[in-house]
Amino acid sequence: MTGAYAAGAAADPFDRAASFLTSLIHSLSRPEALLLPHERVEEDAEQGARELARLLLQSHLDLRARREEAELATLDRGGRAQLAAGRTRLEKGHRRQLATVVGPVTVSRCALRAPGLPNRYPADQVLGLPHERHSLGLRRLVVLEAARGSYDHALEAIERRCGTRAVGKRQTEQLVRAAAADIAAFYAARTPDPAASTTLLVLSDRRHGDRDAPGASAGGNKEGGGTGDAHVPHPSVHRGEDLPQADGHTGRRPRRRSGRAPAAPRARGPRPARNGSPPRFNTTRTRSSLPRSTRHKPVTRSTAAAGWFWSTAPPTSSS
Repeated sequence: MTGAYAAGAAADPFDRAASFLTSLIHSLSRPEALLLPHERVEEDAEQGARELARLLLQSHLDLRARREEAELATLDRGGRAQLAAGRTRLEKGHRRQLATVVGPVTVSRCALRAPGLPNRYPADQVLGLPHERHSLGLRRLVVLEAARGSYDHALEAIERRCGTRAVGKRQTEQLVRAAAADIAAFYAARTPDPAASTTLLVLSDRRHGDRDAPGASAGGNKEGGGTGDAHVPHPSVHRGEDLPQADGHTGRRPRRRSGRAPAAPRARGPRPARNGSPPRFNTTRTRSSLPRSTRHKPVTRSTAAAGWFWSTAPPTSSS
């Protein structure tokens, strides 16, 4: 870095970000860039925007560090001791690295020190910095991607999002375990407090088709002493249709329970005439226990003795 550039950066922390933005605009507007395909221009613009975001974040942190030094320098020993619990020595230029979703940045802050006591950094409390290297935004991204799949897939998604390998696999596992440490405290905080004895508790119970429910009658109607909530069959049952199923298909119609005995088989003999037509004869054979291969034999005395019945059809004349 040249002396003139360092002097300009010391004058305004955002000068570096503004200089980079100017160079990015010049790079995208040069004659050579006008001949590039769109995917190449898209890639250059994405990389430039990510670097510009990192420089803006770095400039903001540098500005806050400069104002912190000016504020702490105006305090006397008593003010520093009250601010840092007895620490009165002021040291500037303490730096730490911070990995973010836009790239690594450096946080500069002041330290208040005292013999035999650990350093106190007021800027860490104001910024809410974690003790580890990774920012809270990067931790959130790690947890979200790790919850969607494996750690390898999470690392690939984080690299695509950040443009670089911002976190390792072991660090990803540690961050996920650290994020899940307060689950018990979260659910404990959501547990409601016990209600007072004066709180009214209302319960609603509605039963459908429960024959054992108190007050239920045979018909389930109010006239018979019931509650009126008895089971009502599906309309398709009354229409003789199949019941619709959850998958969109129709199933078999359920068999209706009835106290009637099964119908007797139709008697053999001529059926009654309809509309003046001659009587018809029922030649249906009853079910036999004989093998299937012998069921189609002509009806004779031998087959009738074995279980077949004579037909009542009139004999036909042979030609």
